[in-house]
Amino acid sequence: MKIIDLFCGAGGLSLGFAQEGFTPVKAIDIDSAAVETYNRNIRKVAECGDILKVALEDLPDVDGIIGGPPCQSFSIAGRRIKEIVNEEDRLIRKYFSREEVANKDPRSNLSIVFAKIIEQKRPDWFVMENVDGLLNLSIRNLLEYLFKKAGYFLEGPFILNAVHYGVPQYRKRLFFIGFRDERKSILFPAPLSRSEWKTVRQALPSYEYEWYYRHPRTYGRRAVYSVNEPSPTIRTVNRPMPPNYKRHPRDAPYIEGQVRALTSEERAILQSFPPNFFFPVDSKTEKEKLIGDAVPPKLARVVARSLKNVL
Repeated sequence: MKIIDLFCGAGGLSLGFAQEGFTPVKAIDIDSAAVETYNRNIRKVAECGDILKVALEDLPDVDGIIGGPPCQSFSIAGRRIKEIVNEEDRLIRKYFSREEVANKDPRSNLSIVFAKIIEQKRPDWFVMENVDGLLNLSIRNLLEYLFKKAGYFLEGPFILNAVHYGVPQYRKRLFFIGFRDERKSILFPAPLSRSEWKTVRQALPSYEYEWYYRHPRTYGRRAVYSVNEPSPTIRTVNRPMPPNYKRHPRDAPYIEGQVRALTSEERAILQSFPPNFFFPVDSKTEKEKLIGDAVPPKLARVVARSLKNVL
């Protein structure tokens, strides 16, 4: 089955689908480093471009469209999105009139663009991935309305935790799955029990210490973790442990000098990228961003397999 991957990033979502026999024939991302990484590891079908400027006729007809629209500031994307959507729709007018959308940083506006592409290209099915927090935002109702208005039967949204499916990391992701013209029931495998969760030690058996440093969002949060449990969510920021780091009460009890930050390669493995997956970028910051933004391929494969079972 042929697919398009919108907002493809480094290709975590596509990789999981390709492993289940789906064939990406086009992928788009605005980040040139992501496109280069995708073409190096998945298939040479990714193009660098702004999804707001992509002509529909340049998108091939496919069986399904997948993608993970990023969150983006209204000041960047909102005006163009308002030109694309049909503002005569009551819910769209209501959404864009909200104060937090008009004046602040609403999240997930590009999700609306994804929904409109689905409406216009009309694939047999689609999968949209996003942060689990989208479930509680006003845009969820709008997206459900747009997908249903386009003629799709929705399954979900589902929130899946990667640790439940063999990824050595706590990472919740939200998935909208839609089918054109026919309702189908998606069944995911039973989540692994806690005793079956994969740990950092199991994923990184050659790691030399019992603890590692994960740079916190603020220094009011813990930063040192044990390798004998799954990793917290891999983020886009990865910095060395400061030499003057002060222990946090919730840090795993560690021995001074026996803890360090994980390397980019180690973090990619915790995201379930295969060891031979190559990130052809020189900038460490860019590499960490590609890794932290990705959908864990192993989680993507679970979604792809569950979808394939009902197609």
